[in-house]
Amino acid sequence: MREEIIHPGKLAMFVRSLKERRLLARLVRSLKTRGLKKTFAASLTLREYYFDFLYGTDTMTWVDRDEMGIDDAARQHAVLYQPSTSIPVRKILTSLNIPPGSVFVDLGCGKGLILFIASTLGFREVRGIEISPLLCAIARKNCELFRRKKKPAAEITVIESNVLDYAMRDDEDVFYMFNPFDAHVLERMMRNIDASIARRNRRVVIIYNNAKYRECIVNVLRPTETKVFMIGVQEFVVYTIERDEKKH
Repeated sequence: MREEIIHPGKLAMFVRSLKERRLLARLVRSLKTRGLKKTFAASLTLREYYFDFLYGTDTMTWVDRDEMGIDDAARQHAVLYQPSTSIPVRKILTSLNIPPGSVFVDLGCGKGLILFIASTLGFREVRGIEISPLLCAIARKNCELFRRKKKPAAEITVIESNVLDYAMRDDEDVFYMFNPFDAHVLERMMRNIDASIARRNRRVVIIYNNAKYRECIVNVLRPTETKVFMIGVQEFVVYTIERDEKKH
């Protein structure tokens, strides 16, 4: 009896087809049990784990504020580290028509995931401000690993600092936050941004993920435009601040 030889290419196609059918079956089950929004959120989380697998980084593990290595005064205004979901942030950044050569700042950058995403989107420089020495060390290591494989054009800088002590630079025009601190800190930080705009009038964009204290931005900066993006179960509020040159 002659044995049939299976061509390696056909075998690979069969295995891929089998995996796709299994993935489709899991998707259908998830839609039935979780619904569309929760299934979409779960798929986004899976993509983030793939990012860590691809680059050898550590961005997905959470860190409680008691483990961050910060003093008691700072800890009472901080929140736990929880990674942003990068796919919605990338979608928002690419939709805003931000001029090439802009400077992006992640206020409370954690382990640096959003810095890495922004570094591939035409910014001249991306800066992360983070109070936790532990998270800064992880973010810098992640940055080295990411650079080895991706080689982004933008310079990536992780700055260990309390955001209230950070001297806001007048070339910074796009800010991102994933609800990193309470209203007390957020309001004072918005006043620092307001002072920077007074020194150098420019268009400033603030992307606020999980905008718990949005009134702090509205009351201090008086945005000229506000947009709300719902992506899956996540809400992002994007504020644009443009001041009249004649008033400065």
